[in-house]
Amino acid sequence: MNEWREVEIGEVCQVGDGAHAKVERKVSGVPYLTSKNFDRGKLKLDDVDFISEQDYERLFTKESKAVTRPQDGDVLMGIIGTFGNGYRYKPSDKFGVSSSVALLRPDQSMLNPDFLEYVVNSDRFRATHEAYSSGSVQGYTNIPTIKRMLIPLPPLAEQRRIAAILSTLDAKIDLLRRQNITLEAIAQTLFKRWFVDFEFPDAHGRPYRSAGGPMQASELGEIPVGWRVGVFKDLVDLTTGKGLKRSEFTTNGLYPVLGANGEMGRTDKYLTDDKLIVTGRVGTLGVVRLTRGKVWISDNVLISKPKQDFSTVH
Repeated sequence: MNEWREVEIGEVCQVGDGAHAKVERKVSGVPYLTSKNFDRGKLKLDDVDFISEQDYERLFTKESKAVTRPQDGDVLMGIIGTFGNGYRYKPSDKFGVSSSVALLRPDQSMLNPDFLEYVVNSDRFRATHEAYSSGSVQGYTNIPTIKRMLIPLPPLAEQRRIAAILSTLDAKIDLLRRQNITLEAIAQTLFKRWFVDFEFPDAHGRPYRSAGGPMQASELGEIPVGWRVGVFKDLVDLTTGKGLKRSEFTTNGLYPVLGANGEMGRTDKYLTDDKLIVTGRVGTLGVVRLTRGKVWISDNVLISKPKQDFSTVH
């Protein structure tokens, strides 16, 4: 078979979910993850529960025929609260999952696990889910619904090539992200030295304050002579985003809407021309209260105003 086709997940995967039983949390032990701990191919482990080894073996027994205990090649994704955010379980992993997480166990003679992970994390898959979940209980997707969802199925060799290419791109993106973290740390250090310690280069290239640069008193303490203290609202125009309805969003429009999911810098929500209200201006700064002052420079985007008030700048 050398053609692409669409198949229901249930045709190429066994589908199950995590433990439904209540289990006592521990301060250490085996990690017990929920949908909030998955993020598009990565684990978010800043807020993790633990269970005992005994409870892990009891709830996720190897002898069970149900797809409950994660194993190498399974693709895990959120189904309660957060949907999608697929993660491929690896041989080095060991954790249990709650019932808010679905396990997709692909038939690897037909479906490559790495390819499946990319499918689950795609915008197309999310759009498919929205079509299937209309009318269902908000924030919950059941196993029968997942089994009926359609996914693309190229020939197996092509799946592997696609996954390998995307994996290479992900590695490059991760490298750039780590480089950005280093550059941000350097920028923070430089900012402190220049604008907190006032050791910016003077006219002769020497550290201003250490070289005896004149200082003056201010409401914020001593500052260089010629500087002044201002009020933020007198220096910039302050405004908020627009209150947009979820029904106005699409997954493939022309204008990304930042803040639509309470997060700046990444979005899967868009507007088309007929829904366009007002665009941001290139160079406009978005300062968001919800994320405690995270700054984003807009590039012809919309900034949404969710239920949380963005009007107060911290």
